[in-house]
Amino acid sequence: MYAVIGHDEVDEILMRYNVPRHGETVLVFKEDTGVAAASLSMQEISTSSLRELIDSNKFLTLPRLSSQSVFDELCPVEVAKNKKRLCVTLVTDRHTEDAVHRDALRVFVQTGQVRSERVRFTYIYRDTQWEFVKSLVKDDNNINDTVLSIVILWRPAVNKIKYKWVETGWSAVPESRSKVNLEVAIRSVLNGSGELTRETLVKQLTDEHAKGIVGKMVDRLLALHDYIMWDITRDDVLPLLSVIFSVAFIFVGGYVMAYLVKLEEENLTKSQGAAGNHRNRAMESVSRTVPLYELHGGNYDGMVRLLKPGCRTLVVLVSVDTKQQLLERFAQVVFPYRSNKSLAFAFLMLERYTDWYRKLLLSTLGPIGQARPLHINPKNCLGTVLSLNGHRKYFCIYHAKHPGLKKAKQPKAGAALNASFLGMDNSSADSDADDNVSHTRMPFDDCLVGLPNWLDRLFEGSTVRYPVEYWPVMK
Repeated sequence: MYAVIGHDEVDEILMRYNVPRHGETVLVFKEDTGVAAASLSMQEISTSSLRELIDSNKFLTLPRLSSQSVFDELCPVEVAKNKKRLCVTLVTDRHTEDAVHRDALRVFVQTGQVRSERVRFTYIYRDTQWEFVKSLVKDDNNINDTVLSIVILWRPAVNKIKYKWVETGWSAVPESRSKVNLEVAIRSVLNGSGELTRETLVKQLTDEHAKGIVGKMVDRLLALHDYIMWDITRDDVLPLLSVIFSVAFIFVGGYVMAYLVKLEEENLTKSQGAAGNHRNRAMESVSRTVPLYELHGGNYDGMVRLLKPGCRTLVVLVSVDTKQQLLERFAQVVFPYRSNKSLAFAFLMLERYTDWYRKLLLSTLGPIGQARPLHINPKNCLGTVLSLNGHRKYFCIYHAKHPGLKKAKQPKAGAALNASFLGMDNSSADSDADDNVSHTRMPFDDCLVGLPNWLDRLFEGSTVRYPVEYWPVMK
């Protein structure tokens, strides 16, 4: 605080502390506000002189060890034994009963009965700095409730302390000899006749002035406010505002564009017919229950040719017209196996990949494929399910008219029958044959009825395996 000469209140201060009226005067007060601990009077006080005065009177007459930084400054490390710096510390509590003992020690320091630059008098709160005090008293019974304990410390290292308890302690009672005993103990340690017999390692002191998270945030905000008010000029603010508005414009523009795109998509969705909406909802429900992928040339290697050992891909053959109906039924059947990491589920569009399916069958038919050209009726193949084992190069096949189970040797006529159920015919020129095929075609609702049982047999290993020398190329 400061005072300007010329007011009535200031005149009283000038008389009380004997301050000259001309020039500048600085008064430093400590515990006793009635007497200035230090003063400096000059016509014009320089910054260096003011800083020197403050540094030399930074601490009170009897300061408290409230943090490690205060401890390091009041009780610095001194390695040389003949130059050791002593720290006389009174162990006390916060309650008012101990205040008289602290006042008595403060008077003892002010009277200057022990004057030495190598001795500093301090006190410490036992409850706040208990970890530090405990390391000094763990094997000592000097602390009691009637007489306060006082200890003489020397720091030969950062965490190492040599110390000695004053046997009679410290008391404010005039009849006690604590003042005399303390003076004798200090002088004996300074002149070398007395030794600091105890030694211990101590932890760092707790910072009693440390603030919580809220306090630190408030300090940061206040510092930021001061910085903005005093250090930022208009020339600094304009570029910053320009950058902020540019970024805000980009974000707002992006949001508006996204909103317009969303509105356009909603309008397109509403313009579609009821049938298209129903188809989309059905396909979304299928994709939510079982992950189904379309098998095509882009993912053919990953889903078939380069499969890891022990993995298989289940593929259902569909067309554009039957895709929704067959995939819904297929997803319901394979739903219990959706968590099997060794299985992948896919569908194949026959309109695009009939040639690939023909080559796959030719690799297993042998004599039938060599005797005559192979004709496939795609409509009879809809609903067929293939289990492709890309690593071991074989596949199993399911069709509603073909059980696909391992049996004893069948006659060759049976093989021809099996070929016809797969959608193959010996000729496509006869229209009557096509009519017979269409009459024997099963409804799409029934073509996957036996798939659950076939899957059970597949995992048991009782289905027929058709080996292939190589997987056909899918264009």
